[in-house]
Amino acid sequence: MADRRLALHIADHQGAHVVSRTSVADLPTGPKEPRLTVRSVEEEAVTAR
Repeated sequence: MADRRLALHIADHQGAHVVSRTSVADLPTGPKEPRLTVRSVEEEAVTAR
């Protein structure tokens, strides 16, 4: 809560308008860059030991 108050304080003193979100449902989730989920033959051989 202290972080939010500090952010609002800073925004007020910079003349910016802060709009708080009531939900994060519209925010994207997960990794920013997609990763391969399939292992290579070499990786599979290492984990099979």
